Amino acid sequence: MGTRKPQKRTSTKSAMTPAEKEAANERRQQAIEKAHEQLMEMVGSITSSQEWKAYLAFGARFHRYSFSNQILLWAQQIERGMQPLTRVGGFGLWRELQHPVRKGEKALKIFAPLRTVIREGEPGYEPGTRRERIRGFTLASVFDVQQVSDPDSVPQDPTQALALGKITGDVAEQMPASLQAMIQANGYTLRFEPIPGGAEGLTDPATKSIVIDSQYEHTARAAAIIFHEIAHMLLHTGTDEDGRPAYDYAEHRGTAEVEAEGTAYVVACHFGIDMGATSAGYVAGWSQKNPDALITSGTRIMDTARRIIAHVEGTLTADEQDASSADDVPPAPEEAMTGQP
Repeated sequence: MGTRKPQKRTSTKSAMTPAEKEAANERRQQAIEKAHEQLMEMVGSITSSQEWKAYLAFGARFHRYSFSNQILLWAQQIERGMQPLTRVGGFGLWRELQHPVRKGEKALKIFAPLRTVIREGEPGYEPGTRRERIRGFTLASVFDVQQVSDPDSVPQDPTQALALGKITGDVAEQMPASLQAMIQANGYTLRFEPIPGGAEGLTDPATKSIVIDSQYEHTARAAAIIFHEIAHMLLHTGTDEDGRPAYDYAEHRGTAEVEAEGTAYVVACHFGIDMGATSAGYVAGWSQKNPDALITSGTRIMDTARRIIAHVEGTLTADEQDASSADDVPPAPEEAMTGQP
């Protein structure tokens, strides 16, 4: 008996005409422009410490996303009157997890990069290596867990468990030791000693040291202070090619403190650590004067928070994280945006 050859599937979808393609591209571009306007409008509305903290708390749940996509998701949540977003994924991903999106639910939009392979003769091409570049952005559709069937039975995200405060005070007190490797990898040391003048901590590029006031040793508060000082170390120290300071802290003190405290706030929120009465009052009026400055700093904050979170989660044990399998929950989409859309 002969083997039957599989028949080729033929698509019933007719090819688009040039006019239809042009119309579709125009609609896509209009949607991107509308999303970008929504992003800038939301950034311009962050004019107080309270609004800034609300954004940072939201960003802590989506620290793997770009700053632009965090703001865009936050804006859509508020505009639609949705419950706080916690986990989002694509239509197909929720279906694979056997929690399909409910009929009639409207997708949330995020920016997604359009990639193309770098060919021979193009900048960045390397023989024998497949490399890609971003040629633009489009909008992708995602849905929050509240938009899927039987959302209460979706397995808990272990990082969400941390954000809900399941990290204990004892583990928070152990964090300074787990952060030593990150500090030492940057050529700095960490020590506890009395600091005159009431400062909780300081970062000294001259001696390459992070100092925390000794009254906070063996306390959960020490972790939050160290997050702040590590942000300074990563963002506001170092030298240029001529050996001069790469960042002028005296001239940009307000921005530096917003970035350091913002980073600390995101990391602390992610791990359920109380930041106490800390604030970032410099934000009031700042973003209205220059929304682009807030986008730049917001991006720097999230990039730095992501590095610290990845380090801590790599050094704490599974028991300390109270974590279940991360494969049971929809991950944040991979993003490799090299610039703001």
